[in-house]
Amino acid sequence: MCFAEGARDRAAEADVVVVNTHLYTTALAIDGELLPPHDLVVFDEAHELEDIASSAFGFEMGAGRFQALARSTRPLLDDPSASVAVDEAGLLLSEALRPHLDHVLPRPLDDTTQERLTVARERVQRLQAEIRKAIRSD
Repeated sequence: MCFAEGARDRAAEADVVVVNTHLYTTALAIDGELLPPHDLVVFDEAHELEDIASSAFGFEMGAGRFQALARSTRPLLDDPSASVAVDEAGLLLSEALRPHLDHVLPRPLDDTTQERLTVARERVQRLQAEIRKAIRSD
C-alpha cells in the first residue's frame, strides 16, 4: 500500500483529520472524494481562505496555481504523469497570459491563449479523472 492509500485509510477511521487549506479546497473542487465525510471544518489562517479557494475553483490562473495542484495531487497517484501534465500546462498558459498581466483578457481571445486554456482545462480534467479512479480503486 502506498503512502497516499494509507493516509486515506487512516483519515476514514479518524475522529479528527488535519489537512492544509489547499488540499481541503482541492477536495471540494473534485466533489469531496478526497477526504472522508465530515461535519465540522476549522480553518487556520482563514484570512487566506478566499485566495486559496479561488485558486482551487479556477477563479485565478497562473503557473503557481497549477504547480500547487500538481504538487498536492502527485502523491495520490500511482502514475504521476497527469500531475506533471498539469504543471506543464500551467507554465504554457502563464507564458500566453504574460502580455495580459493585470488586465482583463480581451474578447475574443487570441488563438494561442485559447489553445493553451483548452489544453490546461483538458489536463486538469484528466487529473480529476485519475484522482477519482485512484480513490475508487482503494
